[in-house]
Amino acid sequence: MASDPPAPAPAAPSPEDWLEVGRLAEVGLLSAELVHELRQPLFAARALLQLHAARGCGAAPELDQILEQLSHVEGLLQAWSGAGRPSAGVEAVVPLAPPVRAAARVLEPRMRRLQRSLQLHLSDASGRVLGDPIAVQQIATNLLANAADAARSAVEVRLEGQTLLVRDDGRGLPPAVEARMFEPFFTTQGPQRGTGLGLAITRQLVAGVGARLSWDTSAGGTVFRVDFPEPAAG
Repeated sequence: MASDPPAPAPAAPSPEDWLEVGRLAEVGLLSAELVHELRQPLFAARALLQLHAARGCGAAPELDQILEQLSHVEGLLQAWSGAGRPSAGVEAVVPLAPPVRAAARVLEPRMRRLQRSLQLHLSDASGRVLGDPIAVQQIATNLLANAADAARSAVEVRLEGQTLLVRDDGRGLPPAVEARMFEPFFTTQGPQRGTGLGLAITRQLVAGVGARLSWDTSAGGTVFRVDFPEPAAG
């Protein structure tokens, strides 16, 4: 009886492979240390803002928005705590509109600075999805930030059932960029503007909640689409 041919031996890692492994390991350690060091000043800032609000100082809407964003950062730090990467989080049935609206509020100052208009087509009647609430908001935040940098003048965000669509009116994705856009540390923004981690983290978060990420750059600009899983009936 003929036997199957032996499996080919795996290729030996190249020096570049080892350098990449070492760099990612170092990033993981630095991330864990950074999470630890950020927690104390973050908690202190939150406490001071709450005290400021209790004394009736300042404009309440602005303070509420700052506290909301600090709460989101605290949730992110909790998700990353001790791991150097996003955790799977707690799976829950999440209304899609509120975390996307919160992401838009986070990005408002950046949009104003870049002189981009933000067109939101959100409805609280939009679908409910299955996923980690922190991850859903971070997916929307990262896609909005990416669109803001790519756009010429406008970013459009639309919800259709369990689907999130983020569209920019930029120049689209050249083939060389499209082939590498999910690589960690790859960026076209330059070292002072981009880390090259936004889309890489987004893809990891999308996979973590069981969603599907796709994109289209054929009609000018780029639209990213996230299809979230629908909660089971019952």
